[in-house]
Amino acid sequence: MVTQGLVGENLLKTISFQKSLVKAHIRRQLPWPRSTALKKPIFIVGSSRSGTTILAEVLSHSPELYSFTEHPLVRRHMWSMVANLDKVDTELPELQKTLVRLSGICAPERLLEKTPGHSLLVKPMADYFTDAKFIHIIRDARDVASSMLKHEWIADELREIHPVFWFHLLPPVFQKQWPNLDLWERAILRWAVYLDAARGISSYDERYMEVRYEEMCQAPQECFDAILEFSELDSFPELEFQISTIQPKSANRWKMQSFTQRQKKFYLNVLDQFNITMSVR
Repeated sequence: MVTQGLVGENLLKTISFQKSLVKAHIRRQLPWPRSTALKKPIFIVGSSRSGTTILAEVLSHSPELYSFTEHPLVRRHMWSMVANLDKVDTELPELQKTLVRLSGICAPERLLEKTPGHSLLVKPMADYFTDAKFIHIIRDARDVASSMLKHEWIADELREIHPVFWFHLLPPVFQKQWPNLDLWERAILRWAVYLDAARGISSYDERYMEVRYEEMCQAPQECFDAILEFSELDSFPELEFQISTIQPKSANRWKMQSFTQRQKKFYLNVLDQFNITMSVR
């Protein structure tokens, strides 16, 4: 059974060791930044396996952006902050330093960054990066859960081979149920925790945008036109080509799968407990 203490202790030991190696690597390998702060960065957030990579890949071709995704150094900052939410305020300046040094940002470039785990930190990140914009992509939980089980690292996390670093963010009722849940049900909870946290700044009207994966599949040009307007980016010649080349996988694949009555009931219960409005067809 996962416990907050066990997860936190193991994760902190790993992070402490990795940090010493990372700091040495940074000093040797990373160039000094041309600027000391990010200007109007764009963060793509959303549950893993929701289409964050497709979205980032298309936008990365904009000449106005410098882009990288899920860099190991950035992920370590993310793991550390999620495990120590009371220390986020002191960790965020370090995250900014890492982002700046990794990108070497210079005018007129802006940073486009995608790390799904940042979904769990959207509120403090939005308060720290005051001119940042957040694009939250959402995909049907049933498709996401099935895809997670095919992803080796995430599947091992759900098996508790890797630390379930977001476990302490679960409502107590699901923490108690955790030992008796199958992997698919645990994946549904992972999706819900990420979605619920990312929606923490939904009231930040001018800085937060939701994109439905299914709509991106059906009408990609319209979807990306809206994203460019929200992000204050110009269209670029490669956009149409990238949309046609990077084809999103078919949406609603969950319809081709058989779910038990228990799984259907659990899915509806999660939507209810997290107050998430989604299709229940």
